[in-house]
Amino acid sequence: MVDDGRARFALVQMWEQVEAKTPDIAVDIKAMVDRGELQSIGYYRGFNTSLIKMGELFPEFVEGSSEKSKIYRLMLAYTEYQTRTLEHTSLSLYN
Repeated sequence: MVDDGRARFALVQMWEQVEAKTPDIAVDIKAMVDRGELQSIGYYRGFNTSLIKMGELFPEFVEGSSEKSKIYRLMLAYTEYQTRTLEHTSLSLYN
C-alpha cells in the first residue's frame, strides 16, 4: 500500500524541481528527448501516472487557470501523447 503522505511529498518535490528547471516544460522535455534521455515507454507511463496522482492530490492543478495549472495540463497531455506514440511504434515494429 502506498503511503499518501510520502507520495504527496515526493510529488511536491518533483513539481518543485520541474518548476525550478524551466518555465516552459514542453521545450525542456523535448530537449531531453532529443538528447536521448527520455525514450522509454515506462518513463512516460510512470511520469503520466505520477501526474494523474498529483492531479488527485492537488485538484487546483487540474481545474485552475494559473500558470502551474497550464504547465500541469501541458505535461499531462505530453506524457499521454508520448506514451501512445511509443506504444504504437512498438506494436508496429512487432506486428
